[in-house]
Amino acid sequence: MKKQHFYVLGILVAFILAGFLLNNQPKQADASTTYGSDYRSSMATSTMGSATVSYSLNTTPGAFNSVIVIASSTGSQTGLFRIWDATSTATSTYQTADNTQTTLTYGRLIASFPNYTNPQTYIFDVSVFKGLVMEVPVNFTGTYVVTYR
Repeated sequence: MKKQHFYVLGILVAFILAGFLLNNQPKQADASTTYGSDYRSSMATSTMGSATVSYSLNTTPGAFNSVIVIASSTGSQTGLFRIWDATSTATSTYQTADNTQTTLTYGRLIASFPNYTNPQTYIFDVSVFKGLVMEVPVNFTGTYVVTYR
């Protein structure tokens, strides 16, 4: 009977040691988001401000996260720095209230920033239904980063 106890005890010790050895392997670091759902970013700089220009950042539904104002636009900026829920960069077709129109170029204004906006992070975390367009005004001299997914 004693021999059987030693065999059982030996098997248990072997399993416990095997468990420690297998569990002691280096762990792979996992990301906080799944692949494809991490944020992307686009930067608006003073080189873009020679004319009011719109840039299509995303042409599919997604999420608009934030605008990070690194350096404020100072001087003679004409117009506002704007973020639109739209699929087109044709600013003459934008409207501010209705984004349910069947015409794809209609858009909805999400955010606008005047001259001398305080440098900080402005978080919006809103869904966009059509896409995301960044409008940079004439004489823009700031540095803004737009994050989205």
